[in-house]
Amino acid sequence: MSKRTITITGTGTPVYQYAPGDGRQYRWHGGAYIDVYRVAVILADADAAPVDTINVWDYATDQPTIARTVTAFTAHVDAWRADR
Repeated sequence: MSKRTITITGTGTPVYQYAPGDGRQYRWHGGAYIDVYRVAVILADADAAPVDTINVWDYATDQPTIARTVTAFTAHVDAWRADR
């Protein structure tokens, strides 16, 4: 079962999180990369480093290539997972 959430940080920045049930959690702060974590590792160590990243930045426009929405974020992650 997948879980999609948005958390707002103390500075007002949204953090998009997605756990599609593949043993990984995907987090995006709206910037250049979506961070990929192993769920078992972050449960043991909340400060664990990501095991992979997904580039979502268009350097020509200095903007992300996806909209800053949960729907766009999860669709991009699902497409990335399907390509792997």
